[in-house]
Amino acid sequence: MFGIKSNTQLRNDSVLLYSVDRIKTCIHARQFKMFLWPKLFFNMSAIGKEHNNCIKVAHKLTDDIVKTKRQEREIRKQNGDTTKPNVSVLDLLLDVNENCEHFSDAHIRAEIDGFVFGGHDTISSALSWVLFLVASHPQVQEKLHQEIDEVFGGEKFKILTSRDLKNLTYLECVIKESLRRFPTVPIIGRKLESDVTLIGTASVNINGRVIPADVSVYINIFKLHRDPVVYPNPDKFEPDRFLPENCANRHPYAFIPFSGGPRNCLGKAEICYDGRKNYSFSNFAFFYDKSCKHT
Repeated sequence: MFGIKSNTQLRNDSVLLYSVDRIKTCIHARQFKMFLWPKLFFNMSAIGKEHNNCIKVAHKLTDDIVKTKRQEREIRKQNGDTTKPNVSVLDLLLDVNENCEHFSDAHIRAEIDGFVFGGHDTISSALSWVLFLVASHPQVQEKLHQEIDEVFGGEKFKILTSRDLKNLTYLECVIKESLRRFPTVPIIGRKLESDVTLIGTASVNINGRVIPADVSVYINIFKLHRDPVVYPNPDKFEPDRFLPENCANRHPYAFIPFSGGPRNCLGKAEICYDGRKNYSFSNFAFFYDKSCKHT
């Protein structure tokens, strides 16, 4: 993604992984201790100090990544190398930085931090739920095997193309249904820039009520995805809900595991792409079963 080899998964002492993990642990601990909510008290606490130190470490590592990429680009430029290697996200950010004075290094770091923090454990968490649900529903797993066998054509180590992944339509339905049941981020927050007038429904009488600007609102994605009006029998695992003919008339914001609108999650395409790729390889070689009856 950034065009830099970090070998993070090959090491047991990754400073970046440790820092990100501790930052999330500190944030989680703060949520359940009201006296730490004020920034002053949080910064004075042991949890706050650890959080801030880990932030500094993560920012330094981000700055080092940007510095390394800049050096690579400069060396290629000095050598007159006009060939374009695989363009990474960081290359695109640096291009904007070089051509727009309003896009500073701080903006680059913020974007990189968003990728690093947002993608730290989200994909692994999503795939874990996929594996659990598939293991709990043998008929779904059998159907997946049939689809994957057709795409792989009997080849164990087939190099999958984008077209192959697009043909894994049922697998995509399984991933989406898993994200519906267990969204990686169950609640998201937004701060309103203007007044919002609510529109009620037959079951919810809120028509005409106004939420004023500058108010923070929270969307319960977990509950939204279990609306029985939109998803009959919502606690049942039914991948067929996401077949084209079954979701064509569904409201686009009835399924928002990646949020929605202009501030939606950048990992939407990544999790759908990597999810299909990783699961198809693992499912080609294995059948999954729950380790105990009441898991």
